[in-house]
Parts: sequence; structure tokens; C-alpha cells
Amino acid sequence: MDKNLKILKNAKLLYVEDDQEILEGTMEILSLFFDDITTATDGLEAVRVAKNSEFHIAIIDIMIPYKNGLEVAQEIREFNKDIVMFILSAYESVEILREALKLNMIGYLTKPFSMKSLKDTLYLCADKIKIIKPEFYKISNNSYYNGLRKIVTIENENINLTRNEIKLVELFIGNQDVVITYDLIHTAVFDDDNILNIIAIKNLIYRLKKKIPNINILNVADMGYIFKNE
Repeated sequence: MDKNLKILKNAKLLYVEDDQEILEGTMEILSLFFDDITTATDGLEAVRVAKNSEFHIAIIDIMIPYKNGLEVAQEIREFNKDIVMFILSAYESVEILREALKLNMIGYLTKPFSMKSLKDTLYLCADKIKIIKPEFYKISNNSYYNGLRKIVTIENENINLTRNEIKLVELFIGNQDVVITYDLIHTAVFDDDNILNIIAIKNLIYRLKKKIPNINILNVADMGYIFKNE
């Protein structure tokens, strides 16, 4: 594989297509570039899946049931500002392109597309996500966090995290050995809720510790938490 596309092997892809035959055929091609692909076959499913995982790239067909591709992209953009998206369409349309650009998408591919046109689009995707560090961060004596795939590995077993758990882990990684206040955690993690909820924060910490038993998160009474990577 082209070295410029190798970063895609660690990226999480959401592919949305309602035509089963097209989906299966395109999956064979996409699997050459991606190891982690999730599919959805309608707009409602696509938004639900996107809310439950941290995707780096989304390929969305324009004509899908319940919500069209642009509506799906708009909803996803509301809670995932960094995701790289492009539309698939059976016909060329200046209006589709205009709306896609408004959503900060990289454009669209016309179906059926050639391998060259797909690779050209994936090059753009790879360039966009290069700013995300793919290194493994050690977070305990036997666990590592992959900053690109947004997963934790414990003794070669991959542990999936929720969106809020990902935000919390990345907050701890970026602020080791200092007190992270309840207010800071609330702002970084619960950005859709203006009311500080310490119980919700404690429950989130509890669930994270259940998934990563050896993670060293210490409570500081009435203030917040300290993450120590020892």
C-alpha cells in the first residue's frame, strides 16, 4: 500500500449505503485501506452508530432511507467536529457539492467510481487525519491508549470506549500529575450540559476504572481527580 495511505489502517471508518450489493462490493475495496469499518444502511442507523463511537472518516451515500446523506452529515458534524466526510452520489450536482462544502466535507464521489478517484479522495482523507497522533500512550502498567483508533489495549485485548470515556482519557493523558477539577472535566466531557453534575462525573470515572482496572486515577476531595502514569 502507498505509504501515504497507511495511516488509514488505524482509522475508524463509517460507511453508509442502503444498497446491499453496492455495500458488499465497496466493502471489499475499502477493506484494502481500512481495518476498522462499521456500516449502516439508513440515515437513522448512521446517526445512532456515529454517536456511539468515535469515527475518523465517514463515507455516506446521498440517497438513503429516513434521512438523506447531507442530513446525516449535518447531524454527525454537530457532535463530531473533526470527522472527515464525503458523499457518494449517482449523479453530479453543484447543489450537493455546495451543501457538502458548507458542512466542511471534502466533496463527493460520483457512482460508479474508479479506483483512482477513490484513492484520490482517500489521499485527502489521510492528509486531514494526519494531525491525529496514532502513537500508543501508556496509561497503566499493562494498558495503552491508541490516539487514532480511540481504543485501549490491555495485554493485546482491545477495549472499546464510549465517547465520554474517550474524552476523559484524553483529558487525563494531556494533564498528568495535576489536579483536574470537576469543572474542567464537566466542560471537556459533558459539553452539551451546562449544569455541573458531580455524580455523573463519578459514575463516568467508576465505569472507566471497570474497563481499565489498573488505571491510576486518584480522587482529590472536593476538587476533582489526578491521573498518575506510574
